[in-house]
Amino acid sequence: MSGVRGAGTTDGMRAVRGAFGFSLAHRYAEAILRIAVLMALSRFVGPEGFGAFAVAWGIAHLLSSACQESVIAWVVRSDEAAEPSLRGPLIVSAAAAAVCGLSLFTFARPLAAFTGVPQAEGPFRILSVMFLVLPLQACFVGLLRRRLAFHLIAIIGVSAVFLGGVVSVSTGALGWQENAIAAGAAAEVSALAIGAMIAAWSGWQLARLPGAPLGEVARFCAQVSAGNILSELGKLTATLATARFLGPTAAGLYDRARRVTWTFGDLVLNVVSPVVLPALAEAKRAGRGFAQAYLFKLHALSAAAWPFFAALAIAAEPVVRVLLGPDWLEAVPLVRAACLFGLPLPFHVTDTPFLIASGQERAYLRIQAVTQALTLVLVLAAAQVSVAMVFVAYALGKVAKAIMTTQVLAGSFGLSPRDVLGAVAKSVLVAGGVALGAWAVQLSLPASDAWADALVNVAATGLVCGVSLIAMVLLTGHPVREEAGAALRHGAERLGLTLSR
Repeated sequence: MSGVRGAGTTDGMRAVRGAFGFSLAHRYAEAILRIAVLMALSRFVGPEGFGAFAVAWGIAHLLSSACQESVIAWVVRSDEAAEPSLRGPLIVSAAAAAVCGLSLFTFARPLAAFTGVPQAEGPFRILSVMFLVLPLQACFVGLLRRRLAFHLIAIIGVSAVFLGGVVSVSTGALGWQENAIAAGAAAEVSALAIGAMIAAWSGWQLARLPGAPLGEVARFCAQVSAGNILSELGKLTATLATARFLGPTAAGLYDRARRVTWTFGDLVLNVVSPVVLPALAEAKRAGRGFAQAYLFKLHALSAAAWPFFAALAIAAEPVVRVLLGPDWLEAVPLVRAACLFGLPLPFHVTDTPFLIASGQERAYLRIQAVTQALTLVLVLAAAQVSVAMVFVAYALGKVAKAIMTTQVLAGSFGLSPRDVLGAVAKSVLVAGGVALGAWAVQLSLPASDAWADALVNVAATGLVCGVSLIAMVLLTGHPVREEAGAALRHGAERLGLTLSR
């Protein structure tokens, strides 16, 4: 991450680059496993089952945000030179997890009735089990991230996804339907928590006196958790509104279309997001600013997101055939509508680490409150029309969030609107070149209903778009070219090779 170059010594920069490398390997291996599980489960579980699980997971994930992400952020962001005590974060997380887990288990039936999806009762009860281990996951994953021990996180994470996939597919084959997906998710979370505890455990971290008062930890976690909950509410509102007003089958189509579209999250954002806050925290402890890191975030994400979503919108039909099968072709126009998410994405994704690292937790909460209220109104209105309009409404909410976030961060880092627009200008040209490549592939290959032909189409589109992306980055002189070259030279040095500039 070029903006973190001033974060400290060469060793520190190597640690950050190594963290990105291991995060890349972790998330790509995880994405391959998840795609394989998705393809297998789509043969055993129908749209109603996926819709019921999507409703249950949306609420469970909302509650888990109250006892996990804020604790991880506290452990990573702490300004203490030594590793912080885990006593305060563990107490705060355990208290929140106990309340959330018991509530989810106790009120499973009323929640399912409220959502209009009675099949969600079973997944609610199964997912409540994961709250037993969430405090351990929050504290020890946070500690591993602070140490930049992403090699350990990669091993644990891939193993957990594999275990969860085995559980969900095997129980799905037995006819568990939505309960199979929930069982796999609970198994994955439990394996991740236990693995992180084993990898990060040091007795002194719990035994020594807290580095910060419990009240300070609680206030920080309350602000960040409130913002995270509001963020998850926006996602949950779309799923619940679709299920409530358009039915569980529509909710299943919405969930699968969103999942296909969010392959970008698996391939890019899930690689970058876990490393951003640790890298920024290191920069802050070294007394460095965040302006260059923020500009790099803008031009890197725009160069990755806009070409990806443009190509996916053009090649949506073969992608859906390959990933979901011919029974899910109704999701094709929904995938295209969901690609609208890509437009504001560079301006609001990974904003949370920048706000937290710069001490702007209150601004984060304010942005979430305003934009999620707007999203709620838009989504409820759109759910009266169609699933595609729900995607459009949700994308408009993201546009509002992008505007507010950019104003706050750019202003605090001393950047002008011209600086922000200049960071993404060349990405428009890159996206246009990639879109032309994807369109050319679709025009050159004959239409076919066969799965093998769809696979060839997707592979050809990916190859052409990849070549087009590299060519456009080089031709336009895009800023990511310099960072990509530095990363290649760093990798070559580790292999004992020499690359010229």
